[in-house]
Amino acid sequence: MRHLYSVLLFCLIFTTSIQANPLHNIKTGDQANDKGPKVGLVLSGGGAKGIMHIELLRIFEEVNMPIDYIGGTSMGAIIGGLYAIGYSPDDLERIVINADWNRLLSDNVSRRHIPIEEKVWDAKYMLSLPIINRRIGLPSGLVAGQEISKLLTRLSLPVHGIEDFNEFPIPFVAIATDLETGLPIVMRSGYLPDVLRSSMAIPSVFSPHEIYGKITIDGGVARNFPVTDVLEMGADYVIGINVSDSEQRADTLSNIISILERTVNYQIVQTTRDQARLVDLLIQPDIGNYSMVSFDRIAEIVAVGKKEAQKYKPRLQQIADSLNALRTSKEKFRYIPPHIESLYISEIQVHNTKLTQERIVISELGIEPGSSVTPEQIELGIDRVYSLQFFETVRYRLQPTSEGTLLHVYVKEKLDDQFRVGLRYDNRNKSSLLFNATFRNTYKPTSTIRLNLRLGEETYYDTQYFYYIGYKPKLGVHLQGTYSTVRNDMFHENGDIFANIETESVKAEFWVGPVVSSMLIMGAGFREEGYQIRRRVGVIDRSNRWYNNHSFFAFLWVDTKNDATFPTNGQMIRADYTKSLKWFGNPVLFTEYRIMWENLIPISPRVTGQFDIFSSISSGDTPIHHQSYLGDLNYFPGYYKNELTGEWIKSVKLGLQSEIMKNRFLLTSIHAGQVSTVENFSLDDNPIRFGWNVTAATRTVIGPVKVSLSGSSRYSVLFDIRIGYDF
Repeated sequence: MRHLYSVLLFCLIFTTSIQANPLHNIKTGDQANDKGPKVGLVLSGGGAKGIMHIELLRIFEEVNMPIDYIGGTSMGAIIGGLYAIGYSPDDLERIVINADWNRLLSDNVSRRHIPIEEKVWDAKYMLSLPIINRRIGLPSGLVAGQEISKLLTRLSLPVHGIEDFNEFPIPFVAIATDLETGLPIVMRSGYLPDVLRSSMAIPSVFSPHEIYGKITIDGGVARNFPVTDVLEMGADYVIGINVSDSEQRADTLSNIISILERTVNYQIVQTTRDQARLVDLLIQPDIGNYSMVSFDRIAEIVAVGKKEAQKYKPRLQQIADSLNALRTSKEKFRYIPPHIESLYISEIQVHNTKLTQERIVISELGIEPGSSVTPEQIELGIDRVYSLQFFETVRYRLQPTSEGTLLHVYVKEKLDDQFRVGLRYDNRNKSSLLFNATFRNTYKPTSTIRLNLRLGEETYYDTQYFYYIGYKPKLGVHLQGTYSTVRNDMFHENGDIFANIETESVKAEFWVGPVVSSMLIMGAGFREEGYQIRRRVGVIDRSNRWYNNHSFFAFLWVDTKNDATFPTNGQMIRADYTKSLKWFGNPVLFTEYRIMWENLIPISPRVTGQFDIFSSISSGDTPIHHQSYLGDLNYFPGYYKNELTGEWIKSVKLGLQSEIMKNRFLLTSIHAGQVSTVENFSLDDNPIRFGWNVTAATRTVIGPVKVSLSGSSRYSVLFDIRIGYDF
């Protein structure tokens, strides 16, 4: 029968065009539903270049090419797997074009979902490394794959209940590599999102993934072109699409990405050549000047793929016609994955919680058994759980049951702690370094210990301990010990500096309060502080003497901003109350109220309005390092830090943030403020001050870089440059 198919196919193609190459290696299929030859399609890996597979699949559809089996590796597995469960080339193209690849190729969750107590630490560090066995190590991969796993889970919802990939509309197989042995792992069954994630774990880019009880990396390392596996499924005729590089000249290895790609490719090239010899038709489109990480050029790759695919259409049409002439069924069946509007969740099961309390996961998930939810609501809950910072990944699976749908939540707890480094420079305070060590679940589940050390003109060291108690709502308990030095210039009313001082302080504080949501927290507590003021330049009172201060404080904090550095929507409200207590003969008595409101107003996708209000009222003998002030670029441009102080401070800001190019910003603002006593805030004695600011800024790998010009009625122009995050 094998030879009969060969003769018949040869004759059919020859009569169509004498220029077509004869087909070969045809063998009899064993499926009873169609007595003709079974066609297998093999899709290679290639990272971003694998997007070209989509456009060739479109040509397959246009020529009515029969496809009975699909095998793929890495990006070929993702494209092939989604096509196998019913997604059309149009669907796949929309998915890759509309995807936020910057987010998919990172583990960053939306800032709105970050726990509010964690937001203060957001956007401060340029480097994060794991602490393994009390030593600083290197990450197993740049990306754990949280976001891309979530996308694959969403896209595969219609087949969550199917374990055997032979039951897909088109039987499917994917390849991963066993990290321990280096051998291929052939995946024909399981949970599809896990299979696809295992197949695409590019070494040093994505963290290894566990499946079938084995730790896996990208299938391309062992078998980038799974032709033998498709043949084993029963394919008689195999078409292979290879988008991986075969060769790369030395003069093109100009950066670390290209060198990494070349290193990974050494074995891939040889195994691909060996497998390519087994195909009946090999398609190798011109991939152009793209690498496996060219995800910022997806639209270009799609356009190039369309042109390349058209080159193969005439020959594919001949082959399709010849194959269909030998088959019983002439029409392709197209399965359309159903759109899932809502699901009835009958039960929730949380898996793999060892250090973290299951109730915390359930609480953050925000889904009750016995309720109907949308897929979007499930993802939102998964985001909230992941944002707790206790997990490396959080995945879910939906399992149909007789009662409804069982929601499985799989967490992978962070076993490694974190060491992080921040760098900052500005032309006034010069350079500063911030070191942080964060330990989670160390002494108590859902607890966090932070050690911070800042080196520079001003020294700062603290130890913090935070943990949750309760269920709904959660209560946050916070303990902190701090040592710091703060330097300030002292100003006359005319702006002349008469002294420079350094305040050295040691404090311990405790507070407790409800964590209402990831956007709202409130609390109250006590603070014990000792401090002294040292004269560096000039003459001041109260020099070189230690003071003690015991105080009660309360706060309310709301933060819905979508970004810590260049937010485009949301707001932040911070209200604080501090009152010193007459305990133990406290010699320093004061009371302070402070409120700040930042409001972001989206005007267009690239333009954001800013409206900020700040007010502070103090009475008594407020220590200088506790006093509010106007001045400094962050608080009131056009004046120096601490230049404008008083009992009652009021200011308003109107600003405009424009993203003139991707990650390139122009920020402009005008400010009005007044400093007065509580009893006297007349304009005659306390005039309204005005300031302005123009800043050009950009995002970099070490943080934002800002160049600013500011001014006021006192100073015509002040120049500032800042590099790195604020801390």
